Amino acid sequence: MCRKIDNKEIEISNYPTGIQLTDQAKEFNILWEEFELKKMDVTAGSKWYLLSSKWLINFKEYVLQFSDDADTDAEMKIEHPGMILNEDILDEPVNLLKDPTEPYLDYNLKENLREEENYFIVNQEVWNFLYVNYGGIEICRFGMKSADSESCLIEVNLIKLNIHYFPTQQDEDESMYTIYESRHTSLNELRGRIARLKNKKKSNIRLWKAPIPKDFEQFYRNNLCEWRKHRHIRLNAELLK
Repeated sequence: MCRKIDNKEIEISNYPTGIQLTDQAKEFNILWEEFELKKMDVTAGSKWYLLSSKWLINFKEYVLQFSDDADTDAEMKIEHPGMILNEDILDEPVNLLKDPTEPYLDYNLKENLREEENYFIVNQEVWNFLYVNYGGIEICRFGMKSADSESCLIEVNLIKLNIHYFPTQQDEDESMYTIYESRHTSLNELRGRIARLKNKKKSNIRLWKAPIPKDFEQFYRNNLCEWRKHRHIRLNAELLK
């Protein structure tokens, strides 16, 4: 027998039994208690994971539907929570330039979300337990040393950058892209990443910081010819060096 979860057929045999759910709940509670004790121990480079509060609530209701004294052979009344897709908390940019080398930069949260109301930050152990049992999308974040103190913070929200690409050749891609980037990334590192994503030499990448024009299509067409002829764009922009 199969059941549908997220429009996918899942074998019933792969579903945990009532006893297995009870064991999952116990193991999760132990991991969560340990996490609560040390969740402020953020060090530079430490890994943390973002998790939808909605999914976590559904998971807890699912694994806790059988208490120790309940009939673990009874029919399950609460649906499987599905994979950890985090769709309710993720931003959905148009033309995201995906990064196969650093895939954690492909994901960013929607604006105005609150920790523990909309999402949780969990440690490696809690995430590994949930991912092994349910699978899903990994949204990894890192501990970063604060610029004005010795403490470390978790960089939850990345910077959203709109990349207006001006190619040098007629047959090159002329699309506008979105990328996410860490606030701790240097300009030189950003230039190197864009060169890698566009398969270009780093020395050939020049960056300008500019406001988004009101009529982007007209702006782009006018400046594309200017750029190909004179390597210059007619825009109130700051050349980043």
